[in-house]
Amino acid sequence: MNTTDLKFTLSSTDMAEGVTLGGAQYNRRAGGANMSPQLSWSGFPAETQSFALTVFDPDELGRALRGHTLETAMLQATAVHGGASLDR
Repeated sequence: MNTTDLKFTLSSTDMAEGVTLGGAQYNRRAGGANMSPQLSWSGFPAETQSFALTVFDPDELGRALRGHTLETAMLQATAVHGGASLDR
């Protein structure tokens, strides 16, 4: 398959474009459970070495931009399950 024919798609059963996140994904200080959303992806070239996911949260003071990198091992998968605690 020609890589120009690929269309990268990121989807989630826990969130949708333009829709407020569910309470499970809210920070505990906002009354949520601080859990990660489910994510699925497809349509990326076989040569892909990593992914970077950046999330902008206008309500999170001081930490409005968050980034996550899916390491090489994660490239073997096409989804991550929701519900992982993001507490540090």
